[in-house]
Amino acid sequence: MRPVRKQRGVALFTVVFLIVVVGGLAVSVGLISGQQQLTTVQTLEQTRAYYAARARLDREIADLLDGGSCPGGSAENTSDVGGFTTVLDDCDTTTVNEGGTDYEIHELAVRAFRGNLGSGSLVQRSIRVQVTAGP
Repeated sequence: MRPVRKQRGVALFTVVFLIVVVGGLAVSVGLISGQQQLTTVQTLEQTRAYYAARARLDREIADLLDGGSCPGGSAENTSDVGGFTTVLDDCDTTTVNEGGTDYEIHELAVRAFRGNLGSGSLVQRSIRVQVTAGP
C-alpha cells in the first residue's frame, strides 16, 4: 500500500481548478448572452428608424404628387415620427421632356434618427428615392 502523505492536497488542487474552469465558462456564457441581447436591441431600433424614415418619405411623396412642392425652410424639413427625428435632407425636382410631354422627376432623401453619437446611442437610417407621376 502507498503512503497517504504523498497525495495530500491533490484533491484540493483539482477542486480549485474545476471551480476556476466552471467560473470562466459561466462568465463567457454571460458575456455572449449580453452581447446577443444588445445586438437584438440595436437591430430592432434600426428597423424602427427605417420605418420612421419610410413613413416620412411616404408623406413627402404624397404631398409632392398631390401638387405640392419641396419645402423651403429648415423648420419644415424636420419632424417627429414614432419617437424618431426625421429630416428631409434633399428634395430636388427636375422637369423632363419625353416625346413632347413634360413631367417632373422628384428626388428625395430622408433620414430618421434617435440618440446621439457621443453616448453611443445613435440609431439612424437614410432612404433616397426618385419619384415621378409622368408617363
